[in-house]
Amino acid sequence: MRQWGLDIPASCVLCANCAESRENLFFQCSFSSSVWQHFINRVNLHPPQSFEAILECLARPSTDQHITLICRLFYQASMYSIWKERNARLHSSVARPPDVIISDIEDTIKLKLDPLSRTNRYITSSQVTALLGTWLSLF
Repeated sequence: MRQWGLDIPASCVLCANCAESRENLFFQCSFSSSVWQHFINRVNLHPPQSFEAILECLARPSTDQHITLICRLFYQASMYSIWKERNARLHSSVARPPDVIISDIEDTIKLKLDPLSRTNRYITSSQVTALLGTWLSLF
């Protein structure tokens, strides 16, 4: 973004400890790391630390189909929420702690899982219970 002439700080807006890069912003800074660790520890994963490697890992993060869906959802929601928090701090100087971001991500995923489980006619009631039960047992 600095190449486009935008006045963006060179250090990470979230942690101010490292240079801002894609890997640092989303996976390595203390702020984003605390968000990731909350979800990763709950599903007992050990993902790589580079952007491309994580994308490959998301192809099949678990043998459990429900865990795979949950991982993909928390990855997507985390990326969005971390970027949104970065922009809020950059443009409005409003900072929220990682716990608030985590709570927002969990709410977003619950809101996504509910209609997913209700709209698919081909999912049996035990599979719906298993999907929502998996989520509730983890979070």
